[in-house]
Amino acid sequence: MRRFLVLALTGVFLCSCATTRSTWPGHLESHHHIRLQNGYVRVLETRLEPGEETLAHSHPIDAVVIFLTDGRFRVEQDNGAVDESEVRADQVVWGAAGGVHRTANIGDRTTRTLAIEIFAQPPGGEKAQGSLQDARIALENDRVRVAVLEAVPDESTGFETSSPGVAVAMSTTRVESAGKTRRLQRGDVCWITPGNHSIHAGSDGSSTIYMITLMPAR
Repeated sequence: MRRFLVLALTGVFLCSCATTRSTWPGHLESHHHIRLQNGYVRVLETRLEPGEETLAHSHPIDAVVIFLTDGRFRVEQDNGAVDESEVRADQVVWGAAGGVHRTANIGDRTTRTLAIEIFAQPPGGEKAQGSLQDARIALENDRVRVAVLEAVPDESTGFETSSPGVAVAMSTTRVESAGKTRRLQRGDVCWITPGNHSIHAGSDGSSTIYMITLMPAR
């Protein structure tokens, strides 16, 4: 099942292998849209309408992949292998570099997927510290930690991190970071620098973000 989930990352990752078929770099493929990019990460959003299919494309970069919607996908690998899989909204997986592929939305709704590609890790020899280590962890390895942070209506939740990363809004929220206030909708992203931060929920519902912190290089 894990293999099928990794294969079904809606065309957002990941290949460095050579091929005789003409392919696009993933960030230039027409269904992929860059939402944020710096020296550490590139965030790609992929949208597919029912029946739509990506072009054959490749990515050489490992990524955290977040499904913003439920979805059913068919993934055709460059070697002719075909797999179908089903994913659920809010699911988080680690997408290691893989093969050239095309992905089709075989469900009945528009799908949205984010891939946070990891270019580099901050310097240092220890794991990132801060209050995030006490949060609920959705995914963790030697490259990243994905923490789930929530604030109840009309309340705020503070957090601290000693490493940079990306905040992904999973609902409407307000993020205060580095003296700036950002109002985010589901699927919006913002870069988080080391320090103290907070998320705030309005009176109409709770707020949730996935905080993707980069682990320091060893």
